[in-house]
Amino acid sequence: MRTRSFTSWRVLLLVFFMALAVELLILLFLSLTEDALDQKLGQAHLIAALARRINALGPEKTAIFFEFPPPSGGELWLEDDQGRVLMGRPNPAFALAKRVTLTVKKTVYSDLTVWETPEMTLTRVPIHLAGRQLFLFQTQKDFWRLTKGDHFVQGFVCLVLVSSVMSLWLLKKAFKPLSLLENDLVPLTNGDLSGRVVVAGQGVIPKIAQGVNQLAQAVARREDDLEALTKVLAQSRAILGGSRLTAGLLEEALITGDTAAGLERLGALGGALSRLDRLMSEILLLQKLSKGSESFRQEKVSLSALAFEVSVKLREVIGPQALVAKVTSELFIHGNYELTEILIARLLDQALALTRDYPVVLALEKAPGQTILSAELKNPELFLEDLEGLFWLRPKNGAEIDPGLALVREIAAFSGAKIQTQRLKDKESLVIAVLYPNP
Repeated sequence: MRTRSFTSWRVLLLVFFMALAVELLILLFLSLTEDALDQKLGQAHLIAALARRINALGPEKTAIFFEFPPPSGGELWLEDDQGRVLMGRPNPAFALAKRVTLTVKKTVYSDLTVWETPEMTLTRVPIHLAGRQLFLFQTQKDFWRLTKGDHFVQGFVCLVLVSSVMSLWLLKKAFKPLSLLENDLVPLTNGDLSGRVVVAGQGVIPKIAQGVNQLAQAVARREDDLEALTKVLAQSRAILGGSRLTAGLLEEALITGDTAAGLERLGALGGALSRLDRLMSEILLLQKLSKGSESFRQEKVSLSALAFEVSVKLREVIGPQALVAKVTSELFIHGNYELTEILIARLLDQALALTRDYPVVLALEKAPGQTILSAELKNPELFLEDLEGLFWLRPKNGAEIDPGLALVREIAAFSGAKIQTQRLKDKESLVIAVLYPNP
């Protein structure tokens, strides 16, 4: 909502400044027009002042005045009431006969009369010379002229121009991320779900890109889960096939009375069934956690007490030399008791299965802002990337799937913890650490 409101405000401000720019342009045209009109009116008043001076000059001095060159850009002459030119050089376009036929706007300012044509302005003012009433005429070229209709046309043109420029700018700004989004989508449309769309900035397109990434990640995860489930089912069939064979051998041993062989076959059958039960239960728990963890209640868990309890039980089964537990302090986390117990058990099981040199070291310590549960093992032949791949059910070369570390990853995510793997300086030891945020 905050991003949408911010975007709306930006659009409103953009429209406001665009309208303000158009208004300023219109006011500029209006000021130019007013300047031109004021110039015409001022020129008319100058002619009126000149007429008053001519009234005082008399005929002789007035004749001398009209012998001088006319003002720049116009003509100056005297006419009587019959339209005859007495002094000066008249403009043929404004003779009496043509003035009558001209369809022009006529404006009267007191004793001044002004004719306006698209090209020129004619000003007439009455004078008195030697007891006669004459008329002084002056023409002036129009260098700028706007009507009221011109203002609307120019305002519309300015609005179209400003809108076009802003539209092109917005289109260009919007097309660039769309083009990048299209290029990034090519691998995804070709089936490569490992590709990701670049998410930069804010707005609708980055949200779409983020949604595409989440969708691609979810689909890729579902495909991995489906592939893992298929492999687990294949492993389960193999275990069942071996169990049938073992059951047949057990039956044969019972018929023949070979007690030792029967006990051996019975033990093998029990182990196979236990392995199958654990494999299927881990896969089901993984599916349940990946779809949602609403069925598991968050609670305060004593991690140190639980780690100590699990390590003691495991040491009783595998021997005290196989596992060293460094759990002393009383530390708590937010999680689920049963899930956390499974996490510790699976973490130790996988560490014991991956190491060749005992012991595995289980450690619990507190760092700034987090609580760390770690298992250290020795295996110089195991690459770090291969270890990390086990957390995502991606075995290489068709190897069997063991969901133990993948289950550790999902349970850690339920508690808001992070998984971290590293190789120590001795280049033989590997560490799997679960980093819990402090409650």
